[in-house]
Amino acid sequence: MRIGILGPLQIAGAAVGGARVRALLIRLALDPGRVVTNGRLIDDLWPGEPPEHPMAALQSLVSRARRQAPGLISSHPSGYLLDVPADEVDAWAFERLARAGDAHAALALWRGPALGGIDLPFALAPAARLEELRLELEPAVAGGAGAAARAVGVLRRGDGRGDRPRLRWRPRPAVLAGRQVADRARRRPLHHAGDDQAVRHGGRLGRPL
Repeated sequence: MRIGILGPLQIAGAAVGGARVRALLIRLALDPGRVVTNGRLIDDLWPGEPPEHPMAALQSLVSRARRQAPGLISSHPSGYLLDVPADEVDAWAFERLARAGDAHAALALWRGPALGGIDLPFALAPAARLEELRLELEPAVAGGAGAAARAVGVLRRGDGRGDRPRLRWRPRPAVLAGRQVADRARRRPLHHAGDDQAVRHGGRLGRPL
């Protein structure tokens, strides 16, 4: 796993220095293989207080991130993307494993608070969505093979669409029935990837998950 965001940010197993650098890499990891526009990155990384020269600040931040994560960030005329398959990001692998029925392996990917516990607004809903799903998978695993199979059975069926639906997270009780777990996992992506937030990359990584 090259990108770890289910706990403190790790790139190829190594920690990353600099809070803003970590925030940039986590933001890109929420949409792996998709271009996130310059405007969206500036809004998400400097919420409500953009720097005096926002594009220069963003370019400088990307340069710093590239030194710690060489070869992972690609440029695009409208923004930047994390140029890795989604399954190289542990949060996306977590959901894939849950849908495949391997709840134990999915939970084993966790190392700490989702998205490293950062408190920028862009991270709050995806982190809460991941934490909620983790909490709901744990009782299914603790209940044995039968309970785990019931919890992931609906996940496997999916909804037959190839696009990423929009995230609409709402606070819910920590433990819900298996069907609610599955329905939520297939309806809500890690990040709301609206047209104004991300541009689908045209190459091999641009296809929907």
